[in-house]
Amino acid sequence: MRFTKEIFLRAVDAGIDAFIKQVNKEIETYEQMQLPDIPTKDEEKSRQVIAYYIGEFRKRYGAKARPDLGGKALGAAKRLLKDYTVEQVCALVFHYLKSDDQKFSGFGHDLTTLDINRQKVLLLATGNNTRPLTNVEKFMTQTGQAKQTQRELPAGL
Repeated sequence: MRFTKEIFLRAVDAGIDAFIKQVNKEIETYEQMQLPDIPTKDEEKSRQVIAYYIGEFRKRYGAKARPDLGGKALGAAKRLLKDYTVEQVCALVFHYLKSDDQKFSGFGHDLTTLDINRQKVLLLATGNNTRPLTNVEKFMTQTGQAKQTQRELPAGL
């Protein structure tokens, strides 16, 4: 059998098609392997709390400080988020790290100690041990107090 130009070109086209199919198949397989896991809402909330905690920890202990973020600390963040919103947990973290309590600093202000002693931190933060106030609630409390003060003024003033 003699190879003509036509046979040669058909063979090349068939080889190129097979090669392109193989490359596309490999690319699809690679893309499926490389897809990152999409974080759930709870994981995203935990990440926000952890990022805030690291930032506040470094403000207190210095820029090179590294807080303990093992499994217990991450579990503590998740437990706190079961009872409070992200903003409330961040407020707790702020007041916790601001505190000079010997018990807290003795444990290096880790998240597990915050979780265990949340009522004490709430008491430090708000004066009551229900939950930390959000900025909106603080504003509403302040406006409510201002309105109450206005009502107490005698008529005509």
